[in-house]
Amino acid sequence: MGQCLTEYMADKTNGLPMDLGLEGIVVLDKDCSVLYEKRWVDDYPRDIYSNTKSFTSAAIGMAIHEGYLDLKDKPTDFFGDNHRTYDGSWEKMTLSDLLTMRSGILGPQLMYFDRRAGIGARDYVAHMMSQVMAFAPGEKYAYSTGDSILAGCMLEKACRTSLLSFLYDRYFEPMGIEYPIWETDLCGHTCGGSGLCLRLVDMAKLGVLYLNKGVAGGRRLFSASWAQESFHAHVQTNNSFFSWTYGYYWKGSKDSRVVRASGSFGQDTLVFPSLGLVLGMQCRPGTNASHCMYGIIKDYLDNL
Repeated sequence: MGQCLTEYMADKTNGLPMDLGLEGIVVLDKDCSVLYEKRWVDDYPRDIYSNTKSFTSAAIGMAIHEGYLDLKDKPTDFFGDNHRTYDGSWEKMTLSDLLTMRSGILGPQLMYFDRRAGIGARDYVAHMMSQVMAFAPGEKYAYSTGDSILAGCMLEKACRTSLLSFLYDRYFEPMGIEYPIWETDLCGHTCGGSGLCLRLVDMAKLGVLYLNKGVAGGRRLFSASWAQESFHAHVQTNNSFFSWTYGYYWKGSKDSRVVRASGSFGQDTLVFPSLGLVLGMQCRPGTNASHCMYGIIKDYLDNL
């Protein structure tokens, strides 16, 4: 797949995939073996932006599997002291609502440029728990990095450790991934929605964990049902790329052929359950090339 896609993209771009911002592509199988890898620049741990959210989702699945969390848990149960009551809607919000971007909070919170400007930097939890509700929880999909950050902070509270430490002990170290850089606030809360820095292959390995339904290195990290529910179309988003649906921080195609962990500028992991393959891509930060690139990839997939 990887070589064929690379050749297809080269043909569509007059032999210059870098014109799309593409800097590396890799294909892994269920055994985490590298079947194909092509690089246009040297590999290095880079910010994978919102692809980070899918790692937070996996961690929450692990915490649920170990009995630390439940989908019905509420942020107010964990952070009531930081909460200003407006209309009672906050008391109805659950972890499930946060995982499907249906918290009901007004406007997107703690997005990339907001965090770069220092918004919420002192304390992610205090920032999120002070927000006004616009809709009843579970009523409307509205993409917000703040939802995933708050979900990750619930895990930290329940497990009494950082999201990074939680994942390092259970997943990163056993998978041979070095202790990564991961953005935090001044209180030490891990940014569950962005700011995780990984090399291409290490980023793509998460897709293999889901291909194997939560098993890595012979050890079950989360239930098979969590993998299924994470990919399930909880929300129809009607986005332009592949008509994505939305699960637990994973985007899926309507025909269920491909599921995507998506990061800004093309830091993406595509999982093909029926093929038993994972396609990882990293692109030049700061470009908007992924829109053009996904048109080419969609055409390629439509002809598989």
